[in-house]
Amino acid sequence: MQCEPSNPLQLWSDHAPRFISDIRHRYRGASSALIRLHSDSDTENYALLEVKNALELMGNASLSDFGLPLPTNLPPLPQEIQAADDHVQQLQEEVSSAHPLFNADQKSVFNEVVGTVLPGVMADDLNAAVSRAQSTIPKAFFLDAPAGTGKTFVTRAIHAFLLVRSKNVIAVATSAVAAALLDGGRTAHSSFKIPIPCDYGSICNVSASSNRHGNCVKQTLFFGIKP
Repeated sequence: MQCEPSNPLQLWSDHAPRFISDIRHRYRGASSALIRLHSDSDTENYALLEVKNALELMGNASLSDFGLPLPTNLPPLPQEIQAADDHVQQLQEEVSSAHPLFNADQKSVFNEVVGTVLPGVMADDLNAAVSRAQSTIPKAFFLDAPAGTGKTFVTRAIHAFLLVRSKNVIAVATSAVAAALLDGGRTAHSSFKIPIPCDYGSICNVSASSNRHGNCVKQTLFFGIKP
């Protein structure tokens, strides 16, 4: 995502068969989905839709920016809906198993961050009604503690809980290894187009009119962790 291919359309043409094969492989257990993936042209459209969604998730580009064809309107594949439900269930299970294990400090962190986004909700009452008196003042939190004290543990729980509550959250880290610790985590350089190398005079290449800027504005919370 940090490069400019010289011929995106040719790149797509060269690798489209692999995308088609990959989608059919992933949905091999869903007969109703495979019916829709019988045609190569329809399957390629679903592949283009996945690329489109990936570009929008990155927040800085669209298919048309690269001269790629736009996917036709297609009904969602049945397993996609089930996969989304399964993902929410997995996040819910992570929260349910994590919060009883919080120590006093972790519970305090959880309550402070979650309480800012969802006033009235606490670790001891995850189903509490959200207060109407929500603050519009942005806040920043810095969590620092020795290694092995559970920083990532409580961060993952907060992240998962807010996703379950349908909040927009971007999880970033300084390295790909650290980003892998969070659901949907990405490197900060990728998410915010931080230049490499980066110095005190560096500026993120995100214009106010870009999709990436619009995506950032919609977020409820940004998570950043370091390895």
